[in-house]
Amino acid sequence: MASHNIIDEIPSRSTTKAIYNRCRPQYEMAQAKISRKIRKLLIGHDINAAVRIRIKTFDSYFNKVLRFYNKGRGKDLVINDLIGIRIICSFLGDLYAIKQILLQNFKVTDIEEKSSQFSFKEFGYDSIHLQLLLPQGLITNEIPYSSPVCEVQLRTKLQDAWAEVEHEIIYKKDSSPLNAQLRRKLASLNASLTLSDIIFQEIRDQQRERLKRDQIRRKSLQDKIESIEGIQYVHEVPDFPDEKPTPSVHTKVADGAIDKLLFDALDAHSRQDYKEALRLYSIILEASHDDKVKSVISNHRGMVYFVLSSYELAIKDFTHAIQTNPQNFRAYNNRGLAYRMLKRYDRAIEDFECSLEIHPMQTDAYHGRAQVYFELENYPNALQDCNKALNIEPDFKPAARFKQVIKARLF
Repeated sequence: MASHNIIDEIPSRSTTKAIYNRCRPQYEMAQAKISRKIRKLLIGHDINAAVRIRIKTFDSYFNKVLRFYNKGRGKDLVINDLIGIRIICSFLGDLYAIKQILLQNFKVTDIEEKSSQFSFKEFGYDSIHLQLLLPQGLITNEIPYSSPVCEVQLRTKLQDAWAEVEHEIIYKKDSSPLNAQLRRKLASLNASLTLSDIIFQEIRDQQRERLKRDQIRRKSLQDKIESIEGIQYVHEVPDFPDEKPTPSVHTKVADGAIDKLLFDALDAHSRQDYKEALRLYSIILEASHDDKVKSVISNHRGMVYFVLSSYELAIKDFTHAIQTNPQNFRAYNNRGLAYRMLKRYDRAIEDFECSLEIHPMQTDAYHGRAQVYFELENYPNALQDCNKALNIEPDFKPAARFKQVIKARLF
C-alpha cells in the first residue's frame, strides 16, 4: 500500500518536461555568464585550461527524479548539478590554483574532494567539485528540485581521461560487474595515472625553478653593465679569479654525479657565491664528454667571469661554448656584451647578428646591439633595435627605458 502511494506521487513526465523546456533558456544564460567570468579569470592568472559546459538533459534530470521518488525520498531531492562546468588543466598545481581563484571570486557553498572517498586498495577518479552560488535574480523561473548553484569540476587531463573511461567501463547500463582481479587492475592503473600527475608537476616545478635562476643569472650581467656609470670600463683583472680555477678533485666524476654538481653550481651562481660556482663549473667541464653540456657550462662560467670583470676570460669561455655548440645563441649574446665592455664594437655587433640569425625573436640580442650602436653614436640604428625588441615583447622594460635615453639624444 505504501509503495502504491509513492508511485502515485511521481510527477507527470509531460508536465515536468514542459516546465523544464520553458525554464532551460535561463539556465543556459546563467551558465554562459558564469563560464565567461571563469575564462576571464583564468586568462588573467595566465592559466591554460579548457572550460567545458553542459546543462543536464531532461532525460538525465527526470531519471534522477524517478530514482528518488521510487525510494520514497521525493521530498528530499535537491539537484545541484543542473548547470555543470568542467575545468581541465595539465598540472596539479594549476588545479589547486584554480580552486583558490574560484574561492576568491565566487560564493562557494560546498567543496568535495572525490579522491578522499577511496582507500589505497580502491579505485576512483580524483576530482574537485565546487558548488558556486548563482547571483541573485539570475534565475527567476526555477526548474523543480534544482538548487540555485552551478557545479564546477576541476580535473587534470589525466584525471579527466580516467573518469571518462571509468564511466564507460563501470556505469554504462550494458556494463557487467567487475570481478576482484579486474578491480585490482583498475586500482593499479589509477595509481599509475595519479603518480604520473605528480611527476609531471615535479618536472614543471623544476623547469620553473631553473628558469627563475637563469633569469637571476642573466640579470646579474645586466646589473653589471648598468652599474658602470657612463660606461667606465674595467680592464684590470682582480686577484680572484685565477687564470684557470683548479678543480678540487681530478678523479673521474660518475655520470649520475654530474647532474648533482650542475645543480650545486647553478645554485652557487644564483647565490652569487662565484668562487664556488667557478670551482664546480670547472669540475663539470673537465669531467663531461658531452659537447652540449660543455657548451652550457662554458657559457655559465663565462657569465661568472663577466660579473667579476674578467672580460677576456669570459670571452674565452663564451667562445668555447660556441665552438662546442654553434647554435648556442645565448653564448653569442654574452660574448657580444663582453666585447662591448672592451670597446671592441665591431666584434660585438657581429656576435649579436650571429645570435639573431640563429634565433630572430630575441629581445636581449636587439637590446644588446642597440647599446653598442648607442656607444658608436649611431642613434637611429639604436632606436630601431629598441623598437624591434619592444615589438617582440612590449613589456620589456630595459628596452623601454633605453629608448627614452636614445630619443633624448636624437631630439
